Amino acid sequence: MTSRSLDFLSRKVREQMMKRIQNGDLATVSGLAVQPQNAAYGFSAQSKGSKISIWAERRRWL
Repeated sequence: MTSRSLDFLSRKVREQMMKRIQNGDLATVSGLAVQPQNAAYGFSAQSKGSKISIWAERRRWL
């Protein structure tokens, strides 16, 4: 997954989280993890703390 597609994924996840938080559908969400091609992507969100963080970690197996 390229950095451009990672940016796109992160933006889409962030947009969906903000919509759900603003609509009151989401109290706390944590731990979406996808592992395409030895990479891990995820997010955590809290509506009460107004905190959204998106992390990405690339793992290379030697």
